[in-house]
Amino acid sequence: MLFYLLCLSIGGISFFIDVLSKVAGFIGVKALSLLFSKMGCSSALAFVIGCAFRALVTTEASPSLAHWMLPGPSHQPHVAEEDYLRDHPVAHRSAPPVGLEVIKPVIEDGQRYDELEGRLNRHLLENSDQISTTAYHDLVDKQHIIEKSIEEELLHDEYSRDRIYTNRYEIRECLFYKKGGVPLKEKTLDLYLKEIQRNPSHSIPYRKIQKKIKSFKIDFFF
Repeated sequence: MLFYLLCLSIGGISFFIDVLSKVAGFIGVKALSLLFSKMGCSSALAFVIGCAFRALVTTEASPSLAHWMLPGPSHQPHVAEEDYLRDHPVAHRSAPPVGLEVIKPVIEDGQRYDELEGRLNRHLLENSDQISTTAYHDLVDKQHIIEKSIEEELLHDEYSRDRIYTNRYEIRECLFYKKGGVPLKEKTLDLYLKEIQRNPSHSIPYRKIQKKIKSFKIDFFF
């Protein structure tokens, strides 16, 4: 063990392997020379045979010694995990959750905005209501978010896309208007948004739609 550590300090593992191969070759020569001498060969012939064997062993066996795993300091530089992840960003890229499906909306955002604005404009014109531009756009924006969230939840619960599209006007009346076509106030929509953020399937707007469906006031079955 002391000899191994000394070799490591002088020349590393390659130096140790080189010394080991030379020692092994020398011992092999002596052993073979003695063996052939016992068999009746002359000392000179036995020595020549031993040297030839040593040359064969050191050229063929020595390289294979390098493949042995010897105890001691590693010859490979240590690479920290964070360095590897930094240099190989693909390694820490999270795979998408199994079973997660991106649900495509029933209608595009532009069409949805136009239809929501058209419904609100009709109420404002018919009732000569005054509303600021900021309040108007805030109201439509929140209706848009709520409708998309409820639509996604209906699709998640495997309601027909065609029936959702066909009944979208009835769904909006249920979500955003009181009896008589009066739009819900912005603070009510804020409450809806908070509930949807917590749990869309248990939110007030989704339960309102479910109630209409179960009572056949919104036709999802025929």
